Amino acid sequence: MGVGAGTISDIQPFAELSQGATAVVYKGYQPSLDRFVLLKVLRTEYSEDETLARRFEEEARLFARVQHPNVVALYNYGNEDGRLFFAAEYIDGVDLGSLIRNRRVPVDIATYILIEAAQGLRAAHHKGILHRDIKPSNLLISYEGQVKLTDFGMASVTSDEQDLLEVRGTLAYLAPEQIRGEVHTEAADLFSLGATFYEMLAGAPAFAAATAEGYLDAILNSDPIPRLETNPLLPLDIIHV
Repeated sequence: MGVGAGTISDIQPFAELSQGATAVVYKGYQPSLDRFVLLKVLRTEYSEDETLARRFEEEARLFARVQHPNVVALYNYGNEDGRLFFAAEYIDGVDLGSLIRNRRVPVDIATYILIEAAQGLRAAHHKGILHRDIKPSNLLISYEGQVKLTDFGMASVTSDEQDLLEVRGTLAYLAPEQIRGEVHTEAADLFSLGATFYEMLAGAPAFAAATAEGYLDAILNSDPIPRLETNPLLPLDIIHV
């Protein structure tokens, strides 16, 4: 039971951070441990939907399996009075998407972020988990400079081949093999991370279009690298790594 009105477990939500189609994310305070947490709650209208409830639980299970300094830590998962929730590490900082909007990141900082994110992603892959939605907004940067991978809402296990045939993720960061209907692999996650690195260096997405069809065509048929070559501040070994 909660400890007061509006609480979930012993967590008091007090600032709404985002709303998704099926869940709401809050900044919450946990007085028993005197800490702030990130609290994700499945919307009550979906709590009886077995498919969505199972997917929410699976997100928490996969999240919990990855314990690494570059991955947001899961603290708790539960069902309280019909409200499915999980509590995770709260990062006091910004997401990379907000940080790089319409501006470039210096090469040394972008490379640091890339390496830190890659270490978190490697930890997930070592546990047999594919993230499937690597993009700037799913990389958190703390005010102390820590890089944390978050949001396993679209993740899959590598052993579920049928699941890996399903196209998931954010359109601008999909790997070509996903568009072609092939099985999602670790390489697809790395492609999405590479597209994120490109965006840090270029100050613009690697692939952009006005329609879904345009995005698919750009990912399959365009080469964004020549746009980086026009920037004299970028070393060639970074551009052609």
